Amino acid sequence: MSEMQFQSACDISNVMLKEFYYEVYPNRHKALINNFKWLNRSYFFNNKIPIVIVASDKVIAHAGMIPLKVLLDDESFTAAWYIDFAVLPSFHRQGLGTLITNKYSEFSDIQLALSCNDMSITVFRKLGWIESANTFLHINFMAPFSYPGVTKRLPPLLCKILNYISQPFLYCIYKINLSSNVNYKIELLHENILNDFIKLYNKSKTATCSINAVKPVRDKDFINWRVLNSPDKAKYHIFSTKDFMALILFNHNHGSYIDILWVTDILNYSAIKTMICYLALYGMKSEYSYIRFYTTQKNLSNYLRKRLKSLVRFPRFAIFSKNPELLNRLRNVEWNWELIDNDFERIY
Repeated sequence: MSEMQFQSACDISNVMLKEFYYEVYPNRHKALINNFKWLNRSYFFNNKIPIVIVASDKVIAHAGMIPLKVLLDDESFTAAWYIDFAVLPSFHRQGLGTLITNKYSEFSDIQLALSCNDMSITVFRKLGWIESANTFLHINFMAPFSYPGVTKRLPPLLCKILNYISQPFLYCIYKINLSSNVNYKIELLHENILNDFIKLYNKSKTATCSINAVKPVRDKDFINWRVLNSPDKAKYHIFSTKDFMALILFNHNHGSYIDILWVTDILNYSAIKTMICYLALYGMKSEYSYIRFYTTQKNLSNYLRKRLKSLVRFPRFAIFSKNPELLNRLRNVEWNWELIDNDFERIY
């Protein structure tokens, strides 16, 4: 085997990258090869990401990242989500995971990882990463037996019967938790309504307060990249009431479901609850199976789980910084992540 080299995926041939993606991510390889520069926000670090290790004209390891700016106590830092971390099976146990993770750590002040698998978290722990317990993925069902994990185990007719039986119970939960006299709209994303959304978001405490909290900077550059240039832009909609809005995605890649990507005020628990109820009732009529909402706010998670009987998962959330002082500050901060900040809509 010739000498291994770090390179940017932007600088190697698409054929090499495609072969790696096909072997490691057979169900996602087409989407990755078509969108890897967008997904990794490559321009943020001058097209030096994602990182690959190449040997004998073959990609043998890969580390993607989603970079962004964050504020901590009103101080600005760069951060990056670690995504698509993989080493070819024939090169396992050769220290490549550690090598490429150390290389990845050179790019930003703060390194982040969500929904780490066992192999990833083992590498991260050895390198001094810490974990946060405040990570909550809420799933609210409209047709629970059409959920992908269930449809693989039960015959279609039985799933249909069980959905029919369970839906009156779910309908009552959502109907009871609706706030009265709230008018709502669901519209396709367009420029005017996006501007209204941004104005409302910028007025909220979510956007303005970063005291003992890490707040993502969702500025014009972030919005242009993450929303306006997204491959999924045509599926984006805005849910709106008089004083609350949310960016949502109607998707069909793992069953039919609704992702709540970004809300204007993460501290408005009642509005979020009402929104989920309206979306659930809308989804029942439109044959959607479930809704996903991610938060790092423990009190909000408890509030929603108690009232809406959500299924809650706890994706592993890991953090690192090469700066020991900064890493120590990150141990006890509050985080303000939503689905918009990571790549959940693309891979799950």
